[in-house]
Amino acid sequence: MKKLKPVYIVICILLILFFCTACIFTQCSKAIPGFVANVTSTESNGFPDSSPKTQADEISGLNENETGLAENTGKESENSGDLKQENDGIDNGTTSAVKETGDTGYGLDGTDSASDWDNYSLPGITGEETNFKITYEFLISGDTDSVVFTTCIPADYKYRQKILDYGFSVKPDRIFTDDGNKYATFKLIHPVNKFFISIDIQMELFDFDLLAAQKTPDNLFENKSQLAEYLVSEEYIEADDPRIKAAADSFDNTGQLGIVKEIYSFVLDHMQYSGYNPSDIGAAAALACGSGDCTEYSDLFVALCRAKGIPARVIEGYGTDSSPGDLSLGHSWTEVYLDDFGWVPFDPIYDDNNGSSVETAFENLKNIYVYSGFKRHDDILSGYHYYTYNYYGDAVDVKKIITSS
Repeated sequence: MKKLKPVYIVICILLILFFCTACIFTQCSKAIPGFVANVTSTESNGFPDSSPKTQADEISGLNENETGLAENTGKESENSGDLKQENDGIDNGTTSAVKETGDTGYGLDGTDSASDWDNYSLPGITGEETNFKITYEFLISGDTDSVVFTTCIPADYKYRQKILDYGFSVKPDRIFTDDGNKYATFKLIHPVNKFFISIDIQMELFDFDLLAAQKTPDNLFENKSQLAEYLVSEEYIEADDPRIKAAADSFDNTGQLGIVKEIYSFVLDHMQYSGYNPSDIGAAAALACGSGDCTEYSDLFVALCRAKGIPARVIEGYGTDSSPGDLSLGHSWTEVYLDDFGWVPFDPIYDDNNGSSVETAFENLKNIYVYSGFKRHDDILSGYHYYTYNYYGDAVDVKKIITSS
């Protein structure tokens, strides 16, 4: 027999080892998950991978007309009257709508809950029905993939306002509440260059002021520990500033109501309305310069109340007796928590600008107020007033238009 050369024997052994190893690895790759590299899906949620840009209603002072009831959103806004609903901002150009009867009370889980009170008005007081409409006009100069827009919307507020019906020209992706505020979020994919979102609110406004609060013992907080946040010093409401504390120490009235009335008179005497201020300056600066718009009046009034240990907060919303153009800009006023009466609204700049009007004084307020926000620094709105939005792509400009009838 012819013998194989050693070199051939080595080659044969190597071939046998190669095929055995291949078989073993093939079996392992089927039996051991992840041994073969996985291919992950690149499918996204519809938004580009790049980080979004954020825009919002600017942090700014509030702009008043002669009655002191208007806030500037940080952008010049012309009232163009009733806007035609062109489309819902999505490529198909259709308009979607949703009606919500009464206060939906949508919570964070998206479930519907009933209003927390049944009797909206004081006995013998009839609300004034108002058709309140918020329209946002979106203008896109280039190519924008998506816009996520969130706005604060008026909700039920006991003895102040009752929501009868909501109507949305574009169905919100989410309606939710947070710390007393109510919001609607809209997610628009591939929006067209110009579109509108309109929110129609049928509501009743009621007279509620100090005189009314004195007749409503159920206006009191059950858990007063929740009032702690309305006693602290914060940005723009510098209750612990030496100048604020010195002014507060000069008030010598006894009892909460007497102190609040002295603070109210002090703000009216000390402050002069200076017209629209393009930026917030805070209570301490307002005290130093003695002038400002309704933001400064409100910040100073609230800071002085807090410095005296009386819970107080700034309210944002609208005054329905403003001129059409100024109504779109908004307004700030205040609420003070009195142990005997609960939260009571006060509007020093409205009283200041109307002189000795019997309709606007320390005890009396007209039913012209639409409440939309209770936060001086709204984290949901990224610290801005009324609305905020993120966009992916080219810049988006938003104009807010308010009508009331």
